[in-house]
This record gives sequence, structure tokens and C-alpha cells, in this order.
Amino acid sequence: MEDFLKRFLPTCLLFLHLLLRFIFPNPHIFIDLYLFNAVTLSLLFSLFANSKNPDLIEKLALATAIALWSLGSILSSYSQFHSGGTLGSTI
Repeated sequence: MEDFLKRFLPTCLLFLHLLLRFIFPNPHIFIDLYLFNAVTLSLLFSLFANSKNPDLIEKLALATAIALWSLGSILSSYSQFHSGGTLGSTI
């Protein structure tokens, strides 16, 4: 079961996101903010849980890229639903 989570959880979450996006085409906070960003965070988890790749520098570089992309995605999704303008103006 743990191997399944490490390998297939990001893919399953992505397909679930696409299916829900097809069913509910309007913006929805759960689908766009939480579920889509859970894909990137689970991908980050599976990257560090993979013990087959011993190259630490490669793991750190890829993890940094995924984490920065995920942070940008979270901020972008958050600003889509909360249009107060204070979050984007402070960055």
C-alpha cells in the first residue's frame, strides 16, 4: 500500500482533478486550490520517498523546482478566490 501511495497518488489526484473539473467547469475552491495543489505536494512527497535514486543534488534541485512551482500555484489559486488584493501586493 505504501508503494502505491508513493507511485500512483499524484497521478490519481491529477485524474480526479481533471474529472471534477470536467463535471464542474466553474471555478471551485476545493478543486482548484486544494486538490490541484495536492497533486504537486504529493509529487514532492513521492520524490523524497523514492529511495531508488541516490543522487541527493538531483533530488534537491527537482524538489526545489516543484516546491516553487507549487507555491506559485497556491498563491495564484488563492488570489483567484480571495480578491482582497493584499496578498499579491505584498509580494
